[in-house]
Amino acid sequence: MRNSLLKSAYRGLYILNWIYRYFTEPRFVHWIPWISGIVQTLLYADFFYYYLDSWKSNKRLQLPA
Repeated sequence: MRNSLLKSAYRGLYILNWIYRYFTEPRFVHWIPWISGIVQTLLYADFFYYYLDSWKSNKRLQLPA
């Protein structure tokens, strides 16, 4: 669990770095890493939604399959 939390925090900070570099560096546009990073962050967010939902209701984590 802690590993997933750290990975998602890393990816979130990385996206903030992309936004900063987009506005401060001329011609900084890399669409493939941006889109893949956003998709990966959304997958982490989906996992944390189910994790927090199971933690809140005191149930065992059951991911949809």
